[in-house]
Amino acid sequence: ALLKAYSINMLLALLGYWLIRLAYHFKTQVEGFIFLLLSFVKFGILYFVFLANDSLNFGESRLLFFHLFIPYIICLVWEITVLAKILNQTAKKQA
Repeated sequence: ALLKAYSINMLLALLGYWLIRLAYHFKTQVEGFIFLLLSFVKFGILYFVFLANDSLNFGESRLLFFHLFIPYIICLVWEITVLAKILNQTAKKQA
């Protein structure tokens, strides 16, 4: 389950990075909104893949929490760092 969670998170984070870079390239100024939308989508996908799955044993909920949210938080920190760098580049170009 841990490898699956990391894989899904990384694929979604890379998709988000690509979409944010694409929006920055076309000067649409919606990078932050893309980030927010993809965060909700990623959380929804993780919920339906892992938490809505009836075959998982919820007796180990603490372990399940770490399996889901450690990869989620790692990718989220990376996405925030990338978005901050992109937005800082935008602010420097406009000044």
